[in-house]
Amino acid sequence: TTTPPLLVVVAWGIVSLHRQGPCKPNKMAIIQRGGRRPQQETSQPAHPLQPQASQPHRAKSVKSRMCLLVVALLVALWLNAAASTSSLAQDLLRWQDSSTSDDDDEDSAGSDGQSNLMEADAHVGQHDRELCIELIRNATQPYLDKGKVPTMMSRQRRRNVRDMMMDLVTRQDPIIPGDWVETGTWKGGASLLAAIVQREALRTPACGNVAKRTIWLADSFEGLPGIAAQENRKIGGYEKAMDPPGSYLIEGGVETVKATFRKHGFATDGTGDVPIRFLPGWFQDTLPDAPIDDIAILRLDGDLYASTLQALFALYRRVRVGGIVIIDDYGHWPQCKKAIDEFFVDANITLHGIDYTGRWFRKEDVHIRVPPTWNTDMISIDPRITEAWKVLAGWHQQTTKQFVGHVGANRYQTYRYAEAMRHVIQRKRRNQSRASRNGIMQESTITSETNTKTADASSMSQAVHVHVCETGFNGGHSAMLFLSFHNPSNNNIDSIHGADSSANQSHNDNIHVHVHYHGWDLGKVGSSRPTAERMTQKFGADYFHVVWGDSKRTLPNVHGNEPDDATAGMMHGKTCDIVIIDGEHKAEGVRNDLRWLLQVSRPGTVVFGDDCAPYHRQVPASKKMLMAWNEVAENGVGSGGADDIHEKRMMMVSVANYRNPQLPSPGFVEAVVVDGETGHYQLGL
Repeated sequence: TTTPPLLVVVAWGIVSLHRQGPCKPNKMAIIQRGGRRPQQETSQPAHPLQPQASQPHRAKSVKSRMCLLVVALLVALWLNAAASTSSLAQDLLRWQDSSTSDDDDEDSAGSDGQSNLMEADAHVGQHDRELCIELIRNATQPYLDKGKVPTMMSRQRRRNVRDMMMDLVTRQDPIIPGDWVETGTWKGGASLLAAIVQREALRTPACGNVAKRTIWLADSFEGLPGIAAQENRKIGGYEKAMDPPGSYLIEGGVETVKATFRKHGFATDGTGDVPIRFLPGWFQDTLPDAPIDDIAILRLDGDLYASTLQALFALYRRVRVGGIVIIDDYGHWPQCKKAIDEFFVDANITLHGIDYTGRWFRKEDVHIRVPPTWNTDMISIDPRITEAWKVLAGWHQQTTKQFVGHVGANRYQTYRYAEAMRHVIQRKRRNQSRASRNGIMQESTITSETNTKTADASSMSQAVHVHVCETGFNGGHSAMLFLSFHNPSNNNIDSIHGADSSANQSHNDNIHVHVHYHGWDLGKVGSSRPTAERMTQKFGADYFHVVWGDSKRTLPNVHGNEPDDATAGMMHGKTCDIVIIDGEHKAEGVRNDLRWLLQVSRPGTVVFGDDCAPYHRQVPASKKMLMAWNEVAENGVGSGGADDIHEKRMMMVSVANYRNPQLPSPGFVEAVVVDGETGHYQLGL
C-alpha cells in the first residue's frame, strides 16, 4: 500500500528532473552533429533549449534537486511506514512464506482446488483470519519436510492435510463442528500433523475462539487384515495385488504411535487442549459404535475395498455437510477406487486431485447408495433380531400371513435401525453416568413403569428407557426389531452393543434396557391385529401399545391427555427417541405424521422415513413423499395457531438418503431433531 505523501514526492521529483533535462537526447541535435551521439553526452545529454555555457550550473542544479528528492523520499517513507505498520508486517509475512512454502516443484503439482480453501468468507473477520492463516502456516511449514512426521505420504498429501485442517480451524462463519477422524493411520503421521495445526490455532490469539476438536486414530495397529488376501484379484478391470495380510505392521503397535504423539507434546489419554483418541482393532468391530460425535474431516486410508466401505458406512453419515473427506489411495489401489465409486454413485461430489493417488471433496448433500454387497456378506445382523423374526414368522403362520413388505427386505435398513437403537442406548447410558457423577438422578431412571416398581434402588439407577414411535405397524417387523433390545432383566448384555463393540468397554455392570413401542396403524392388513395381540401378551401393555385408525384422526391425541379416549397415544409427557414414518404413502400422510410425532420428540431424536428415497423402482407418490419430507426439514412443524394448542415449533435436519436400485422398493431417509433454541444437533455419539 502506498500513501499519498509518497506519491506526491515521487511525482514532484520526476517533474523536477524533467524540467532540468529530458530522459532522452534531442534527436535533432544528434542529426546536426552528423548522426552520432558524443560520448560525453551518454551520461549528460545537452538540452536543445539551453546554451552550453550553462552546463555547470545545470549539473549543480540537478545535484541539489537530487539531494532534496532523496531527503523527501526518506521522509515520505517514514510517514508511510507509520501509517501502515500492520499492513507492512503482513506483507513481510506473505513474502517470507512465499519464499519458503513453494521450495519444491511438487507443491504446485496436483493442487486442484486446494488454494480455494484459503479464501476468507465474507462474514469472517478478514484481517484476523488472514493473519491467523499466515502464522499457522509459518509454524507448521517445517513439518512438511520429509522425515518430520512418520508417514509415507508425499509432500503434496502432507500439505493437503495441513491446509484442510488450517481451513477448518480458521473458519468462523459458518463454523463446521466436528472432529478429525482417520481410518488407517499406520504410524500416525497425518493425524499428528492435524493435531499440530489444531494446537497452533489454539495458541494463536489472532485465530480468536477456536473450537475444541478431538483427533481420532482408527487402525488395527496389526497390519492389513486377512481380507487383503481375498482382494488380491481383478477388481474394477485392473490387476494390482494388494499388499499381503500383516503389511504395515508396527513394532510395538499402538503404544509406538502414542509415544510419537507424546514426543511432540500431546497427551494420549484423551485429555488436554487437543484430545488424542485411539480406536485399535478391526474396522468392523470398532467403527460402527465408536463414541465419535460429528466429523468435520474424515481421512480414509484403509487401502482395501472392504475397509473403505466399512469406514464409509459407519462414519460418513456423521460427516457434517460442508465437512471434508480425504481419500488417500483412490489413484493407487483399484480396490479403494471401486469402493468410493460405488458408495458415491448418486452423491453430488467433485473429487479434487492432490497427487497421483490422493483425492478430496467437500460434502454437499446426504445422498448414499447402498452397494448390493451390503445386502449379503458385509452386514452383520444382531442375532437377537433374527431370532425375534423367527418368532414373528411363527405367529404369522399360526394366524394370518398378510403384510406389505417389511424392513428385513432391506438388509442395510435393518442394520441402520439396529445401529440407531444401540446408539440411543449408549447415549442415554453415557448421559446417565455423567449425571450420576454429578449426583443427579435422571428422569429416565426413575420413570414409574409397572414392570420396574419392584426393582431395587441399584437396578433402578441403571435402567435405560427407550421410546420408539412408529406410524405403520404393518406386520410388526420393525416393532419386533426394536423390542428385541428389550432387556429389563439384564440378560445377554453383549448382544445390546455387539460382543466386540467398543461400546461395551469391558463393562459387566448392571444395566436394564426397557423398550417401549408406540404404534399407529389402520389395522386393515391381515397380520396387523393378530400380531399386535401376540406382542401385547409377550411384552405387556406398558411396553407395547398400538392405536388403531387413520393417523390424521388419532395422532392429534398423541400427547395422551385424554386417557379414556381409545385413540390416545398414551405418551403422558414421555418423548420419542426413535421415530419411524411408514404410514400413509402419500405426501399428506408424511406431513401429518411428522407434524404430530415431532411434537413428542426431543433434540437428538432419530427420525426415519421409509420408502421416501425414490430410485428406478418406486412406490406410488414416492417422489412427493420425499418432497414433503424435505419441506418439513426446511420449515419445521408447528404453527402455534389457536387451533393447535399442543404445537410447538420443531425442526429436523436430513442427514442421509439411502437408496438401492437392486431392491423392489425405494430406500429410506433419515433425520435428526434439532435443538430449537441453539440450532445444535449431533450425528454420532
